[in-house]
Amino acid sequence: MNPHRIRVIIEFALKCALTPQSLEAEDYDRVRDQGVSDEELVEIIFIASFANMTDTLADALKLKWIRPS
Repeated sequence: MNPHRIRVIIEFALKCALTPQSLEAEDYDRVRDQGVSDEELVEIIFIASFANMTDTLADALKLKWIRPS
């Protein structure tokens, strides 16, 4: 695994989840420069948005975290 590639992907995913309106062509290019295909890019965006949605849902429903035993 390439740590730089992983960092670029995680930074992109965080930006997708936290400030998607700030995404620019350079953000997509930076990820693609790491060998990420368009299909993988869509998957990264989906996972980031799904995680964000589940956090919002859990917060809005006041769900409590139950630690596994």
